[in-house]
Amino acid sequence: MEEIGAWVAGFAGTLAVYPIAAVVNAIAGIVPPVPSTALFVGLGALNATSGEPSFLGLVLAMIAGSIAGDLILYALASRFDFRQWPLLSSPRAQRRLERIDARMESESLQVLVISRFIPLGRTAVSLIAGAGRMSLRDFTGALTTASVVWALYSVGFGWLTARWIPVPTIVAVIIAIVLSIVLGFAISRLGDWWIERRAED
Repeated sequence: MEEIGAWVAGFAGTLAVYPIAAVVNAIAGIVPPVPSTALFVGLGALNATSGEPSFLGLVLAMIAGSIAGDLILYALASRFDFRQWPLLSSPRAQRRLERIDARMESESLQVLVISRFIPLGRTAVSLIAGAGRMSLRDFTGALTTASVVWALYSVGFGWLTARWIPVPTIVAVIIAIVLSIVLGFAISRLGDWWIERRAED
């Protein structure tokens, strides 16, 4: 366990961690199962215990990856009919798309922030926006704000967890990731409820 922790801490101290983490976060918007939030929570915990990687560097990398990935989805949606994509073709996914679409017109910023914590939410919002719901300028502005909130939450959660629980580095990382998954699940349920309730108003 100590050897793994030392290797992880060593890699986290290199400059390569920032572009790699940013790319992973960009891919996560296009391929939702990629656990980008857990990655940044874990790296935030590493910062708290070892000082590396840089807290600010992680936040900026997550913001950059979030914006890049979502803008790619926006561009794809402006050219192709995304509602027939296999990932979004299930009845449940279609209902979620309809509910999100219903809220985008009047509460786009809130929807973009909350969608970061809902399974397929980030992907769905970017695609709906690109399909004509929002102009590129409006989407980019709201996306930037949502990405900043999400990055500060993810990296900050890992940092705070590791600070509050005095255990070895690798254990702190694991605990932070597990707690973030549990909290993320609760937030996603609340987000689903909020979007569904608002869509019915």
